[in-house]
Amino acid sequence: MSNVDVAKNLRILDREVFIVLWVVIFSLLGFYLLGKLKFKHDSELPKNDWGLEYVPIPRLLLAIASLAFSLYLIPGLWGAPLNAVSAFVPAAGTQDFILYNQTDKPVASGNNALLNTGATLPVKYVKRLSNYEPLAAKQNNLIIYYDYKEALAASKILKKPVMIDFTGIQCVNCRKFEASIWPDNAVISKMKNDFVVVSLFSDYDDEELPDNEKFFSKALNGEVVTVGDKNEDLQQQLIQASGQPNYVFTDSDGKLLVPGGYGYDPTKGAKEFAAHLDKVLEIFRRQ
Repeated sequence: MSNVDVAKNLRILDREVFIVLWVVIFSLLGFYLLGKLKFKHDSELPKNDWGLEYVPIPRLLLAIASLAFSLYLIPGLWGAPLNAVSAFVPAAGTQDFILYNQTDKPVASGNNALLNTGATLPVKYVKRLSNYEPLAAKQNNLIIYYDYKEALAASKILKKPVMIDFTGIQCVNCRKFEASIWPDNAVISKMKNDFVVVSLFSDYDDEELPDNEKFFSKALNGEVVTVGDKNEDLQQQLIQASGQPNYVFTDSDGKLLVPGGYGYDPTKGAKEFAAHLDKVLEIFRRQ
């Protein structure tokens, strides 16, 4: 149900609504396992030698886990990242109120100075796709483009490389990467200050391209009709791969700075990704 809500942008199960439902469900489950909530056909709890009801150890452990999990979720109602389940809850862009703001971190203004450079702010697909903005981006005011041409235009003005985030609306590994890697201060600082970031969703098929932008893709062996098709075709052209997430880096002319893409690897963390960003920046500055 959550996947359908996310894919269709129904906004019925926003992040806080989804979390509230989980809190209620796991709280009720915990009380049920403790015997505080009973249904008509439930059997009675076992009794000890003194005739007193008791909760068996396995059942007690499950109850503790359920109640602990519900308590863990509660800070998420105010924007806490909830890294343990971040891949399964709706994106932070659907949350109306975020108390957990990270602007006190030593992250420079970076792209916030965009208005003073003459570069154009993101326009295309922002209203729809900003709903899927990662929590780290929202907390740190990272500007994200959703159209490749807009990102290239900004890159030429800002004289910064383009970081293409090939992602998906329903991509679980994408959410894991965004939750575990993006919040790192070294990573988000480089993304914000040294790159023009563009997120291209390969499964954004709700919006059809204008007729003059449709074309036949040799890479996909089919007609490019939607925005998602166009993004998927670009990924195939650049790195000949279709998996997400994939982080690809180009200069202002769209030429690859490093071959291939940087994908999700559970054995690699923020330190490795930050080092990769440094490598890309070094290559870009040598040009």
